[in-house]
Amino acid sequence: MPSESIVCFFCGKTSRKGGCRRLGAKRRAYPVHRGGSMKVQICTGTRCVFYGADNILDNVTDLKESLSEYPSLPEGADFEIELCACDGTCKTSEKRIAPVVTIDGEKMLKATSPQVMERILDGLQEGE
Repeated sequence: MPSESIVCFFCGKTSRKGGCRRLGAKRRAYPVHRGGSMKVQICTGTRCVFYGADNILDNVTDLKESLSEYPSLPEGADFEIELCACDGTCKTSEKRIAPVVTIDGEKMLKATSPQVMERILDGLQEGE
């Protein structure tokens, strides 16, 4: 069974007890879901969070929890959600490319929730 930890969205610290002690109750902590055939990495850098990475995380987490409602997916289809620190991708471009989401090593620039969820569902269907 996949293990689940709590990760602070802002500092990236992992805990099994429910969040980062440094942040207090005002900041959100998200479960990180391990295990699955696909790896979804969401950047937690300042620019990515400003342009909606936290909304993408909310929607992707909801999608993961409702995978059983998609009859077109193979039984047992699953994916891993991981929060990652900024790798500097935004700094190499003069144009806005945040938020950055990486799915199985393929970077999505200016990612939106619908685009990310569509890519995940397509990838899980191909994995039949």
